[in-house]
Amino acid sequence: RRQRQMCIRDSAITVMDGSIESATTAAATETGEPNNWCTLWDPEGPGIWYKYVSTGMSETISVDTCGSNYDTMLFVYTDGCTPTICSVANDDSCNAQSAVTFNEGNTGGAEFLIYVAGFNGNTGSLLLNVNKVLPPANDVCSGAMTVPLNVATIQNSYVSTGTGNPTAQCGVVPNMDSGLWYVFTDPGEVCLLYTSPSPRDS
Repeated sequence: RRQRQMCIRDSAITVMDGSIESATTAAATETGEPNNWCTLWDPEGPGIWYKYVSTGMSETISVDTCGSNYDTMLFVYTDGCTPTICSVANDDSCNAQSAVTFNEGNTGGAEFLIYVAGFNGNTGSLLLNVNKVLPPANDVCSGAMTVPLNVATIQNSYVSTGTGNPTAQCGVVPNMDSGLWYVFTDPGEVCLLYTSPSPRDS
């Protein structure tokens, strides 16, 4: 049986980019559940442990239970088999199912423990989907997005990689974070714009 309830990295089910895991949680228990529920609460339902191992490529990873037939809660931890350091958690994202994203970082072999539990004691048929989130085309200069003047443009930058970061940084400190490229036409000239969050702490 593939299901594991004990919080032991060697017994957690390993998942990776493209994994689609299915399980029935009717026989699962609350044994080995986390002692930290992140910003959420004890789901009071049985759960199953999974493990994602970082490739060291700083990819954004998406994990969800969309397609499961019961109410789930999803938690991701970064500290091996004593899960007290929470990375991210979610209750309802796709109807009563859960979805999260996290960055795997640049340390190859780093482990992320994923705990899926039933909300309020719920059990059922679990479907766990794990996928790498691809960066948008304007992650690099050649894919700059055209934006109109005087119109707000909203875009999530959490999947930008930093691959296309500018080399000339206009006086900005050199450890600027990853960002996105845009282009707009001002009367008489074309302007290229690069946006980035606040730089990482050095």
